[in-house]
Amino acid sequence: MRRVSRSSANRYKDLYQVLLNAIPSSVLLISRSFRIVSANRNFLEKSKRSEADTLNRKLPEVFPPPLLDNLDLVRRIQMAFQQNQQTLGERMIYRAPGGLMRIYYYRVLPLAWNGSVDRVMLLMDDVTEQTRLSEDIRRTERHLAIVVESASEFLLSTDPDGRILSWNKSAEQVSGYALQEVHRHKFSQLCIPEHQADVDRVF
Repeated sequence: MRRVSRSSANRYKDLYQVLLNAIPSSVLLISRSFRIVSANRNFLEKSKRSEADTLNRKLPEVFPPPLLDNLDLVRRIQMAFQQNQQTLGERMIYRAPGGLMRIYYYRVLPLAWNGSVDRVMLLMDDVTEQTRLSEDIRRTERHLAIVVESASEFLLSTDPDGRILSWNKSAEQVSGYALQEVHRHKFSQLCIPEHQADVDRVF
């Protein structure tokens, strides 16, 4: 079996660290004793921690115990070690000491070697801005819906074929039709026959 020289091993270690730090997610490698054996730059910067107070520390020394309990994170990591089972698609809210609240989407991934899980990777993607943006969009949609409903004008929206998707109160009052009656029907069908072809052409 070919032996790897110390200089080659150091090169591989340096390359590993460069790759780890290039990942835009926060990455932690966790040992069977629940100690953090590796943390990338993204995690250290976002959590406002140094390597000295992160590496070789147990999870409760790095994450607040209530957060670990709420996410059942220790059990999920145990399952990864015992059953080689990954956990996907969980969300966590984390506030670093002295920092702002951040929202992460996290995954627990077992790293197996010869059938045995040697390390577990905790991969965390910061989705704070996306979450805030989606909340802003929902607020804007609610505001727009209120404006549309309270407008005195006949307002509707359609798909590209002219099929009705929304229909405000004024439209109901003017036409005499409730939204449920006209939804997904072509707007041109509500017009007199001699105007239907012209309306279809407009859409």
